[in-house]
Amino acid sequence: MNIIRIFLIISNGFFALVATLIFFLKYRFRFWQWLMINTCTPSVVAFIYGALTINKVVLGVAFVLMFFYSTLGLFIFSWQGKRVFAQIGHLFMTAACCFVLFEIMKGGDFVLFAIGTALGVIILIPFNIYQRRYFSGHPKMIKELKDSKFERLILG
Repeated sequence: MNIIRIFLIISNGFFALVATLIFFLKYRFRFWQWLMINTCTPSVVAFIYGALTINKVVLGVAFVLMFFYSTLGLFIFSWQGKRVFAQIGHLFMTAACCFVLFEIMKGGDFVLFAIGTALGVIILIPFNIYQRRYFSGHPKMIKELKDSKFERLILG
């Protein structure tokens, strides 16, 4: 299991780093813009921390955030052109979600994981509400990504 855990830490870290560099260097986003549009990366950071420390609460938080922003992202974002790279990253995050579930089932730490998932939901709901409001006030940022499927979902 350690090999899988290490592989998921490295692969998710790689995709998160590349995504961060793209948003900062290519799109020249500021920190707050990056945080709004690249929510997967902070989710991955939570996963990496939880996986390295074997912290079930942090893994629960990471699971909720990664499931919402990456697994569901597989159905929200386009699978064409440059978006394929991001979607591959979403697949690795989904694999990390599966790994977390397997580890929890194997270890039986359901209470700690439940606390983490509850915290994840408590973080996710207000953040997502704010994020959607932010996007509605900054449509140019969404249009800059040139993903018509995502644009229709967010901007209507």
